Amino acid sequence: MEFPDDKIDKLLAAALADLKRRIEQLESGRISWPAFTTAVKGLLSDLYYASAIATAGRGLTAEERDIVERAIAEQNNARNKDFSLSRLLADYAAGLMTLAMLAYRLGQYLKSSRAAAWQIWGNEAATSELFKRYLGGSDHCSSCLLYAAMPAMRFADMVLPGQDCECRSNCLCIIKRV
Repeated sequence: MEFPDDKIDKLLAAALADLKRRIEQLESGRISWPAFTTAVKGLLSDLYYASAIATAGRGLTAEERDIVERAIAEQNNARNKDFSLSRLLADYAAGLMTLAMLAYRLGQYLKSSRAAAWQIWGNEAATSELFKRYLGGSDHCSSCLLYAAMPAMRFADMVLPGQDCECRSNCLCIIKRV
């Protein structure tokens, strides 16, 4: 089973369009701040689950639901509190960033759903299978160049695209079975 890039891209595009609509509603006063924050958190959660289900190609097991829940919790309350969704929303509410900055950062949070999809995809892998990271796109951070130069390895030992690299949610690297 190959990673369903096209399905994930379509889900992400729909979520980004929904985010844009919500931001326009907030800007025009058609939605309150509390309603906006609830909607954004729901959008993130829905996208993570939809990406995981699209990746699994079926309903999720209890273990896979736990993976998704941990990924959502990590975004909502990141270990580094400066990068948590809760902090981002609080910073905007306190006037510490513009609406454009908020929109950009929220888009990054939505793009991070791909990491949860990678985890579900890798969960299906047999422990003896080997995988390799390949560079995607044309701009690469130094971490991604290093990860792509590494030999094939078990999925459980890999650093997933978007994790522990300077690209973060903009990472276009892919993982393939070798």
